[in-house]
Amino acid sequence: SALTLADIFPKDSQRVQVMVNGTQEDVIVDPDRGPVVVFGDGSSNYCRRYGSGSMVSAPCFGHDTPWRAMSKTEREVMIYTVAKKNRAARETAAKHGPPPKAHQFVFEMFGVENQ
Repeated sequence: SALTLADIFPKDSQRVQVMVNGTQEDVIVDPDRGPVVVFGDGSSNYCRRYGSGSMVSAPCFGHDTPWRAMSKTEREVMIYTVAKKNRAARETAAKHGPPPKAHQFVFEMFGVENQ
């Protein structure tokens, strides 16, 4: 379903419903910081624009565009992107289990007992 202006420009934090591949995915959207992305280990954070194409080069104008400065279209794209990321993280974690914590991965990689 199409997002409404109230979904894209919320006055308070709210749950927005987005269709991803024919099924509904809920995304929490904060009016100041934008949509919340959920990772496979269950942790979450606000989605940042710099990883989504705003940055042309490191010192370039437009790097990490704040949520409040984004246009309607930019916000809508970010909400849909987060919905897809959240779905993929949840499905991957359900299939393979949560990802290892970074320190566990390093210990396992070098064959060291975690103490």
